[in-house]
Amino acid sequence: MDLLNALIPTWKVKWLNSEAKGSIDFLPAFDHEFTNGKIYAHLTSISGKETLSIFTTHGDASAFVFSYGGQCRAANQEAGVFIGDVMLDYTALPNVSELRWRGEGQKEWTLLPVVIEKIEAQEGDDIERNSKSRVRNKTLANIYKTQAICAERLQCSACGTKGLENYAEAKASCLEVHHKRPLMFGASKNTLNDLTLLCANCHRAIHALNEPYEKFLARFPRDEQHAWPRK
Repeated sequence: MDLLNALIPTWKVKWLNSEAKGSIDFLPAFDHEFTNGKIYAHLTSISGKETLSIFTTHGDASAFVFSYGGQCRAANQEAGVFIGDVMLDYTALPNVSELRWRGEGQKEWTLLPVVIEKIEAQEGDDIERNSKSRVRNKTLANIYKTQAICAERLQCSACGTKGLENYAEAKASCLEVHHKRPLMFGASKNTLNDLTLLCANCHRAIHALNEPYEKFLARFPRDEQHAWPRK
């Protein structure tokens, strides 16, 4: 099942018991439209690896049960998820330090220690920073991109994308100027020939891979490369 089909997480549940210590379940908010017996999914982190927990539901807000066994057993076993039931009192959140758990086939519930937090973050605050960093010359990049726009050569030199027509006048924002010589090699004098255009996806990928431009281009078959020669 695709992560895109998982329920939007609202609560972060970190398990503290020795068997599952470090495992985190990202649970959805209680929703009265949950249907008993229907299969749902939420995000789970096991030893730092994200996967999906598949479950069915029953109960009400004060005794809501996530069932990971039964028809969901095979998918959860493959993902390394514990098989059983979790009962959560949504009305007490976030002031819950224990969750009820029972393994599949068990009748009695066991209380297990947890830490439950709402998934939220403070953003938008003004922060003053004093730092030293290497910078690029924006003028050179602006000239290069302006020239590409005027020459109607707005195209990723790796994958060839030109941006969707649906973007209208915002198409140019899909292409970014990439410097072929990384800053890690220190200061240097660059010309327009040292620049190229990459789509936002390729630009992020080449920096994430931290590899030379020519090596990155080699990832694309020649007939898929659309670098245009400068005159």
